[in-house]
Amino acid sequence: MAHIVRVTSERSEFKKFERRISTFARDTLALLRKTPCAIECVLVTSKTIHAWNKKYRGKDAPTTVLSFAVKERFPRPDLPKDVRYLGEIMLAPRVVVARGEDPYFLVLHSILHLVGYTHAVRDARIRMERRERILWRALKRKGTRTHA
Repeated sequence: MAHIVRVTSERSEFKKFERRISTFARDTLALLRKTPCAIECVLVTSKTIHAWNKKYRGKDAPTTVLSFAVKERFPRPDLPKDVRYLGEIMLAPRVVVARGEDPYFLVLHSILHLVGYTHAVRDARIRMERRERILWRALKRKGTRTHA
């Protein structure tokens, strides 16, 4: 069974990114995990991500992306029983563009958070950054679109 990636948009102007982000996320998951899993990615406005960033991180400013990992098996009746739900990514396209960041790299970074990587301490950050570089190169070799 293939990985499931659901991408939705808060605004119609973001819909044009849904298919490419979904493909990129599926390709990333295929490199990371053998067992079927599912994630959701919501493309949101800067106002929405600002509110979530303030609520969950205590930062009163918009950010490019937020990841919400599910720590234990979360029952999802909308998914097949053998598919593990990993969590949700919120991506703010306008903030990403304004900061000149790569939305695909941010999705890759977020997926790593959903599967347990962190950059809270130096050693963990080094492991995560190494994994990002390895995956990024593998995705480019595979021909997956890795730029906006």
